[in-house]
Amino acid sequence: VDSGHLKLLEDDRYEITEKGKAALKKALHHLSDYGWIVFASRNGFRLFLQVSDEAGIERKRLDTLKIAAIGNGTASAITAEGLHVDRVPCEYTSLHLAEDLTERADDKRLLIIRAEAGSEEMYPVLDDAGAKYDVVTLYRSYGELMDKGRIPGQGDLVALASASGVRSFFEIFRGAYDSNT
Repeated sequence: VDSGHLKLLEDDRYEITEKGKAALKKALHHLSDYGWIVFASRNGFRLFLQVSDEAGIERKRLDTLKIAAIGNGTASAITAEGLHVDRVPCEYTSLHLAEDLTERADDKRLLIIRAEAGSEEMYPVLDDAGAKYDVVTLYRSYGELMDKGRIPGQGDLVALASASGVRSFFEIFRGAYDSNT
């Protein structure tokens, strides 16, 4: 978050969970069970690569999967690693991606890589369509206050670039504003 050139909140902290790492490693050893892999964020993709590299999974094994990404930033991160993105929804939400995938997915399972606090709005759509999928909740994200004495006030511009940034902002500054702000 940047308010008047003063960085207030660093929302670039990610922690792979042990449970998420174990679930991903298990899924990686069964990649042939999946037709699609779904990335909700570039950070999720980056952490996915970290775990898959640790597990000794060659990137070329991912070529057998179709890849879906929420947003151009996520898609760019994937293509920068030499992988092809097969689907990016026209609206960058998990709901729109789920609607797209239910029209395109075959009988193979989807592997969905997500954050602990990620949106769950895609699952009812997938369930209603009878899609088969596995969800790997790989990591948690959190923000950290950079200037502890500064609270954004009236006239400050606050730009939030992600849903986790919004959550972090309001968790950190909870109680700092009255209902009129």
